[in-house]
Order: sequence, then C-alpha cells, then structure tokens
Amino acid sequence: MAREGYKINADVKEVGLNPAQLHFLQILSHIKTDKALTDLKRLVRDFYAQQLQNEANQYWAEGKISDRLLDEHLRTPYK
Repeated sequence: MAREGYKINADVKEVGLNPAQLHFLQILSHIKTDKALTDLKRLVRDFYAQQLQNEANQYWAEGKISDRLLDEHLRTPYK
C-alpha cells in the first residue's frame, strides 16, 4: 500500500471532522499491508455487529420485540 510517510495535519480539521474521525484517520495511516486492512475491517465489522446485537437484546428485554414479531410476515404484499 502506498501510504508510507503519510501524516495527518491540522488542515484536516478544516473539513469538519470530529475527534473520532480524526483518530480513525490516524489509525488508518498505520495500515501498511492488505492483511492489516482486512484485519481492521473485520474488527470494525465485529464491533458494529456486537452493537447491533446489544441493541436487539435491549429491545427484547424491553418487550419491543418478541417471538410473535419474529413469526409475522412483515413484507408488503404485491398486488
């Protein structure tokens, strides 16, 4: 990957990136191989999958979803 020597400078803040986005860019600047990029993608994917699972579990615990909802056919019927 052609990222050797890439540095994030203060000009990036001018485009309106928040601190989390800036931090993520700094992390990305250390990715040197395709394997490292693949590993990072997997890590981010797993993080968001866990967040989604946690939210679903919360909805389940609050009774917002149940077995009844999962058994319903929620698609719009075609005419």
